[in-house]
Amino acid sequence: MARIELDDISKHYPDGTVAVHPTRLTIEDGEFFILVGPSGCGKSTLLNIMVGLTAPTAGEVRVDGRAVTGLDPRARNMAMVFQNYALYPHMTVAENIAFPLRMAGLDKREMEPRVAAAAKMLELDDLLGRRPAELSGGQRQRVAMARAMVREPVAFLLDEPLSNLDARLRVQMRDELARLHRRLGTTMVYVTHDQTEAMTLGQRVAVLREGRVQQVDSPRTLYEAPANLFVAGFMGAPTMNLLPGVVRGGVLVLPMVELPLPAAAGLLEEGRPVTVGLRPEAFVRVAEDEHVARERVFEARVERVEWLGADGFVHFEVAGSGDHAHHRLVARVAPALAVTVGAPVCLAVDADHLHLFDAHSGQRLDVTATRSP
Repeated sequence: MARIELDDISKHYPDGTVAVHPTRLTIEDGEFFILVGPSGCGKSTLLNIMVGLTAPTAGEVRVDGRAVTGLDPRARNMAMVFQNYALYPHMTVAENIAFPLRMAGLDKREMEPRVAAAAKMLELDDLLGRRPAELSGGQRQRVAMARAMVREPVAFLLDEPLSNLDARLRVQMRDELARLHRRLGTTMVYVTHDQTEAMTLGQRVAVLREGRVQQVDSPRTLYEAPANLFVAGFMGAPTMNLLPGVVRGGVLVLPMVELPLPAAAGLLEEGRPVTVGLRPEAFVRVAEDEHVARERVFEARVERVEWLGADGFVHFEVAGSGDHAHHRLVARVAPALAVTVGAPVCLAVDADHLHLFDAHSGQRLDVTATRSP
């Protein structure tokens, strides 16, 4: 196991492209750490710098306090698992798993028990005589993991390992990776563009954008307290609804409702524009006879409904102003509720789930609305 530190790591290319701006990250010993962000954000570059496939322009990589920046990948004893599996098609599963041990000069008596142990852990015992072409995508990914495991590395670095799998198999492999981490207790650094993978696998997650780390935190904190508008919009499925708002007379005025603000909101000056974030679960469907503060209730016309088994999502529009004549929003509703496309629906905003961001910088404001008594 290993503690990995990136100390002011950056990467510039000769054409002037900045792949990674100065970055400091600490990945704790035995942690399952996620690097997530859209394509081109620098997450794979950071992973390649950790393992030694890419040299940083500046900064230092340390493993358990030892500087490894100038060492080649073999000397770092980290195992890389790639998106395309990188299996040798002419070798059997057993030969693929044993390959790094053979390259290290181990004899057959040393290799066999390590190959057998890795194959058993990943349920590959019955496939050892097959070749990659005879395997499913999930089986190939397990072979790639077993090949990494036999090296007994200090850390596993995984670069979008599930992106070539279908949706059902991705769910299954996520579960297998989580169980494998619990068994091994080895440091794992996992790169993905899929926020669902990040939320379900990571103990901590670093969200990147254009070569800069936006926030590092637990999945729950990223969801409940995003540091800025980018994190708010990137993490969560469906994504957070974002609306313009303005503070007037101690209330927050949105395009469709007015919401009370707590005493702490006195720090927000009158007339200040803000961006308001509302998760889909912040909307509550209201029946005509329910006693809800009417200023929080608005009527919307249903444009589309998504039923996803235990969850239902209603897509609707509210009127805006200026350049934004309409705002498209999504609300989470119970599947038992009857919702018809084209029909009006009454919704209220649960102010406990309100997020406020500075309209200019996009940074989170530490002022949270509270439910009225």
